[in-house]
Amino acid sequence: MEREEWVATKINSMVTRNDKGTDEISSDEKLRQASRSFRQIFDLPATERLVNFYSCAYHKRIMSQGWLYISENYVAFYSFLLGIETKLLIELKDIQDLRKEKSKRGVFADALRVVTKGKEETYDLLVQLTSLAMKRLLKNTALEPAPGMSIAIHDSDIDSISEKGGDTASARSIDLSTSPQEIRRLVQPLKQGLAEQKRDESFRSQFNLPISEHLEVEITATFSLPKEQIGSDEAVTSQTDSDTFHTGRLSLSDAYLTFISIENTATCSLVLPLYTIRRVERLNATRQAVYSLSIVTWHQMRLIFHLNAAKTPCEQFCNVLKVNLRNQVKYMKSLKSFLATCYSEALLLGKNEEELPPCGLGVQFGFPGDPKKLKDRSKTRLWRQYFEEHGRNLTVIQLPTFGKLVRVGLPNRLRGEIWEYCSGSMYLRFMNQGLYERLHREYAGKTSVSTEEIEKDLNRSLPEYPAYQTPQGIDKLRRVLTGYSWKDPELGYCQAMNIVTSAILM
Repeated sequence: MEREEWVATKINSMVTRNDKGTDEISSDEKLRQASRSFRQIFDLPATERLVNFYSCAYHKRIMSQGWLYISENYVAFYSFLLGIETKLLIELKDIQDLRKEKSKRGVFADALRVVTKGKEETYDLLVQLTSLAMKRLLKNTALEPAPGMSIAIHDSDIDSISEKGGDTASARSIDLSTSPQEIRRLVQPLKQGLAEQKRDESFRSQFNLPISEHLEVEITATFSLPKEQIGSDEAVTSQTDSDTFHTGRLSLSDAYLTFISIENTATCSLVLPLYTIRRVERLNATRQAVYSLSIVTWHQMRLIFHLNAAKTPCEQFCNVLKVNLRNQVKYMKSLKSFLATCYSEALLLGKNEEELPPCGLGVQFGFPGDPKKLKDRSKTRLWRQYFEEHGRNLTVIQLPTFGKLVRVGLPNRLRGEIWEYCSGSMYLRFMNQGLYERLHREYAGKTSVSTEEIEKDLNRSLPEYPAYQTPQGIDKLRRVLTGYSWKDPELGYCQAMNIVTSAILM
């Protein structure tokens, strides 16, 4: 009996290894059966993952009722009706256009150009998968990278989707004592992974977060600032005033806590890196919510979130927050040196001109425009007041006043920092401290097609500005352009990058 169990376990482990990256370990039985039929009909490898399948009709000369299959790289149709077999297999990268159309019997746009009986998700899946296929095609057909480096092609766009689905036993070392049921642990269908990827992309785009971020949990919450932190104009109003309470969606990813109000997206928005959080406390139950969290940021600003949900979702959110905070503690040691490079820190500390962090070329060669007409001092004073009340750099809260100040115009010295914050590049700079200097050390003295093109365009970059008439300004522009060409070898350098960079360096 023991031998039989050992042999069964061994066979299961070998099958699991062979099934890795296939639909044979999908938790959806119908999907497994459809995947087998799909691969047999069209003679495709077992590694071709099926996303979903639909009952549909294909119209060419006559209407053929059959099945539409959507996989990672193909869209296919198969029908066998009255002895007539119809097979159609199209690579996603060959699809030039996808349009919703009306079927012959339909009034609504319930069909695609490959006529499919209407499901909205079918169209979305095809658009998403075609986009992924085109990205892979562009990488595979790219010319020699400009700096002369070889391109490392990774099929991680789609592979990472399936890996998110669950922790399979085949991804770990297999212990023979493990039961066959444990070895063949089922994973999510690929369609669910694609839905998660789409949700993550929307989340990152909304808050300008790094591409590595994954939305883990979100909950409805009410955000407020304590009375002592509200500005003088707001302090006269009651704490229950709608201006001081914002109901919205509180989201948590690997390294960021985000909030956006749902009644009006322009009312309140917050992106808080977890490594900027000093302390988290649970408050006593209030009228607003049973679960209330008090968060103290690096700049000693206290934020209060009332979680508007049942006990189980609130506990789940708090548990994930606790784990992610521990994972981000190691980055706090780099925070002080990073903040020393932000002008907003020096502005609030009232540092002298000699103590200010390095700024653009405008400090030495002058900023464009007349400072008096631009009212630079008045703008700086307004921004300083906003930073004192609503945080700064990595911990700033975006209220309607933030947008108004941006539209009025940015002070010259603050422009770079506000651009960096609004674009999300501030988070990338924090996570990649020292990368710029390291690139220049590693590639010192090396040349490439990009560096040759950069040299041709250096003297054409805003030649009317005094800085670019000096070796100092030209060298600074050269270092940025060449550094980026080594960092992103697939793009390297193209014309007009010098114009954009020369304006940013001011």
